[in-house]
Amino acid sequence: MRVPSPGLLVAAAATWVAPIAVLVDRMSAESIPAKVPTQWNLTGNVDSWMPTQLAFVAAFVPGLAGAVLLTVIVLGAGDDISRVRGAAGLASGALLTSFIAFTWFSSVALSASGDLFIAGLVPPLLGGLAVAVAVFAGAAAPRRKRSATTP
Repeated sequence: MRVPSPGLLVAAAATWVAPIAVLVDRMSAESIPAKVPTQWNLTGNVDSWMPTQLAFVAAFVPGLAGAVLLTVIVLGAGDDISRVRGAAGLASGALLTSFIAFTWFSSVALSASGDLFIAGLVPPLLGGLAVAVAVFAGAAAPRRKRSATTP
């Protein structure tokens, strides 16, 4: 098995930012509320709350699953991943799973007020977008030339 190009390795590594950030935050937090908001109605009021541990699992597991899956794809397919379409596919997966993971920070931050303003969704979206851009840039980076193989 050939080692993928450095850009693909950067793309795979970038997918681990969200689950690691969520895990470090959870493990290092001095005080975390017992419940966090998980659903809001159209007027911005909280409709439902979730126990913090369950909210952590709901945010961490998709981020971890996305990181594992995208890393396996990169390591398995290596340089055979299409530069543009493959990079777009990896980036969209990273955006979705990172956004879900980063909602942990908004849920904890909004647990005190319970109010949702659009600003409550912006930080996880920007975090997911930053990871997706890093994944796309790494996966779309020029790769080393393949050497001709003889049968």
